[in-house]
Amino acid sequence: MNTLRVEAMCTADDTLRYVPLNSANGFHPGDGQSRKCRDWKQVQSFVEKHDPCYRYLKPGDTEISNLERFKFCSEETGYLPKIRSYFGYNDSWVPEPQEGPRELVW
Repeated sequence: MNTLRVEAMCTADDTLRYVPLNSANGFHPGDGQSRKCRDWKQVQSFVEKHDPCYRYLKPGDTEISNLERFKFCSEETGYLPKIRSYFGYNDSWVPEPQEGPRELVW
């Protein structure tokens, strides 16, 4: 498991993967594309600074729109006016504080 963890952390890369038009010929996304091992702490720092405002709201519920899970932004992000407008919330609406871990517990 540690080897898989280290591999995931080493290959964390923000480079978009090329997807061949016809993957039926045995080609897979990213084949032959240069990749660079990144510093995991830098990737983690970027994610923390660019919060996607996502919560694992009702995991496993296939009826809830995935968009509902991306409306938990703080005031600092500047996205609350757009979220309020889209969902029809009043100007004082703010998301409830997060309880528990941000990650899904497996």
